[in-house]
Amino acid sequence: MLKNIILKVAALLIIVMVMDFIIGRTLRHFYFTETSGVHFQTTYCMEKTNAKILVFGASRANHHYVPAIFEDSFKMTFNNTGRDGVGIFYQNALLRSVLQRYKPQVIILDWSGMFNKDQYSYDMIAALLPYYRTHPEFRDIVLLKSKFEKLKLLSQCYPFNSEILTTVAGNLKDSKKRKTNDKGYIPLLQEWHGRIDSVKNVTVYEADPVKIQLFTEFLRLAKRSGAYVFVIFSPMYRTIHYSQEVDICRKICAEEKIPLYNYLQDAYFLSNRQLFQDIGHLNNKGAELFSRLVCTRIKADMTKNTDGNIP
Repeated sequence: MLKNIILKVAALLIIVMVMDFIIGRTLRHFYFTETSGVHFQTTYCMEKTNAKILVFGASRANHHYVPAIFEDSFKMTFNNTGRDGVGIFYQNALLRSVLQRYKPQVIILDWSGMFNKDQYSYDMIAALLPYYRTHPEFRDIVLLKSKFEKLKLLSQCYPFNSEILTTVAGNLKDSKKRKTNDKGYIPLLQEWHGRIDSVKNVTVYEADPVKIQLFTEFLRLAKRSGAYVFVIFSPMYRTIHYSQEVDICRKICAEEKIPLYNYLQDAYFLSNRQLFQDIGHLNNKGAELFSRLVCTRIKADMTKNTDGNIP
C-alpha cells in the first residue's frame, strides 16, 4: 500500500515537472518573440539597443522625452527605457545589462520613485523574472523579491505566470496600432482640464537602505562608464510643499557629483495645465517643450565639462 502511494506521488511529481517544463518553455518562446509592447521594449533595451543617449525611469520617463528633439539637438541616437510602474530595482538591473554590452554617452534618470519601504516596489521586480536565467548580472536584484524567490525560480512557468495576457498582446500583428511607441517614447495626446493638485501634509518616512544603495550604485555605474549622467525630476501638475524624495536625491547627487534638475515646482509648467494629460504626466505638447528645455540645459553642462564627469 505504502509503495503504491509513493509510486503515485512520484508519478504525479514527474507529470507536474514535465508540464511545467513544456508550458514554461512555450511561454518563454512567445515572450521573447514579441514584436511590440512592454516586454519587447524591455528586451530590446536590455539586449539590443546601442543608442548613445538613454533615458531611464518609469511612466514620466516614457511620456516626457521626445526622441526627435534629442537626436536633432545632439546628433546622437536615442532610446527611452522607461516602463510604467517600475522603480530603482528595474532601472538598476537594466543599466547593468546595458553596460555589459556597450557604453552610452549620455544617461538620464528621470526619477519619480520613492525611497520608502513598501512591498509594491519589491513586487514590481516581477518585470525582471523572465530574464533571471539569461542575465546573471542582476540575479541578486531579482532575489530581493522574496526570500523564497530562488526556490520559485526552479519552475519554468513561474517567471511568466503573471504576463500571459501581455505576452499574447505583444505577439499580435495589430498590437503596435493600439499605442504609438517611438524609440520608447509614448506620446499622450489629451489635455488636462481639472484643477491643480496640492500636497500639503507629507509624512516623513523611514528610507529603505536597499533602495538608497541601488540608486547610488546606478549613479556610480553610469558615471564610471564615462557617460554624462543627469538625474531629473520632470514636471507634475501638483504643488508640493515638501518632498522627501527630492531631499534624499539631492543629497546623493551632491555626494556623487551628478547634476540634478528639479522641474517639479517649475512655475511655467504649473501655470499651464494645457501642457499636461493628467496630474502626473505631460502631454505631447508639454513633452516637446520639456525636451527642448532639457536638451538646452544638458548641452550647456556638457560644454562646461568634456570628460563625462560633471561636477
